[in-house]
Amino acid sequence: MVSSQPVAFVPDDAVPAPTMAPRHHAPLGQLLLEDGAVDPGNLLKATVMRGRQSSRLGQILLSQGWVTPEALLRALCRQWRTSALDPARTPGDPRLIDALGAEFCLANAVLPWRRIGGVTWIATARPELFADLIPGLPDGFGQVRMLLCSEDQVQAAVLASRRIAMIRKAEMRVPAAESCRSRNEARTGRIALGAMAALALGLWLVPVAVLSALTLWATLSLVAQSGLKLAALIATCRIQAEERAQAEDLAQGRAARAEMTGPLPVISVMVPLFRESDVAGKLVARLSRLDYPRELMDILLVIEASDQVTRNALQGARLPGWIRVVEVPNGPVQTKPRALNYALNFCRGAIIGVWDAEDRPDPDQLHTVARRFHFAAADVACLQGALDYYNPRTNWLARCFTIEYAAWFRVILPGVARLGLVVPLGGTTLFFRRDALEQVGA
Repeated sequence: MVSSQPVAFVPDDAVPAPTMAPRHHAPLGQLLLEDGAVDPGNLLKATVMRGRQSSRLGQILLSQGWVTPEALLRALCRQWRTSALDPARTPGDPRLIDALGAEFCLANAVLPWRRIGGVTWIATARPELFADLIPGLPDGFGQVRMLLCSEDQVQAAVLASRRIAMIRKAEMRVPAAESCRSRNEARTGRIALGAMAALALGLWLVPVAVLSALTLWATLSLVAQSGLKLAALIATCRIQAEERAQAEDLAQGRAARAEMTGPLPVISVMVPLFRESDVAGKLVARLSRLDYPRELMDILLVIEASDQVTRNALQGARLPGWIRVVEVPNGPVQTKPRALNYALNFCRGAIIGVWDAEDRPDPDQLHTVARRFHFAAADVACLQGALDYYNPRTNWLARCFTIEYAAWFRVILPGVARLGLVVPLGGTTLFFRRDALEQVGA
């Protein structure tokens, strides 16, 4: 049962007095119980879960659907002795957002609202972390005071004024020298025509020499490719031999299984969708099979603003609290990299992943990702998952693709990684450390 006590929003023509009232002595759970906003049994479960994970109590309750956002905000206002802000009713000063940076605001769930009487009022969805942010604020902010709002309200307010700037930055995030946007197609066409003309002239003047050179080049390429595959196979066999030896040691008690010493991380996974008419039921059902803690999962369904098919499919869907929809604004191009660059601003996790709409991840996949990153070296920035077909016996073509995928993801790629060579990544089931992405400017 949810209490009918209203949330104390900041009115349009009034500003709360700039006082630093002490925090309420009662814990958040007690305040929620007093408001009748949470079931005692669910609160006990959330408290136990919080003891095992580095997650906020409010986030656990929200992700499990045990409390409403309004009730949680009301209790937080009582706990922190401040008021709630509705940015839709009382918009703030966009210049303050620029001073902090839209990306900073989204990453830290803060919204610099207004500067009044020498005091800068900042709304946050994570009040327990607000004090840690104050030293890093611009000097021009001066004295600051805290208001509260939900994370969705922070995102909506930032997007209301800085959506276009963010999508333009997403389009230009990759340096021009490394991006295809600077490709000169006319120049490329001239080079291709010149090469074709030179080849035709060579075949006319010295056909035997040209054909011999082409044959030699093709033969050397095939030999080099076969040599790489053979080396990868040998390296993979060594990996499997080591894994079998480790499994035998564990089975016979000669070694103990290494356990994670820290809490599980929050993992954000972006799922780009385009013209998916049956996405709501099937996709949510597949993702619901994951056994990772719901409060540590952050699934983002990334859709284009002009994709009416997917929008209609999601419009009437009841998505769980751990699944969010990120709408990518319209632009001159509609590509998967552009959409993912934009959605990256909304990810909350320390690990960032990508799935496709048709993926069916194993229930323990996120646990495996967290464990692999925990025990991996510090310079391991990315994990590529092995892909398999879940209908390998449908027909002959499906069997061929299954064999190809098995050879690529289970033999060649592990061997290439073991040899220390460059590993080509796929477009799905890959996970990055967030700090590694930020270091390269993503």
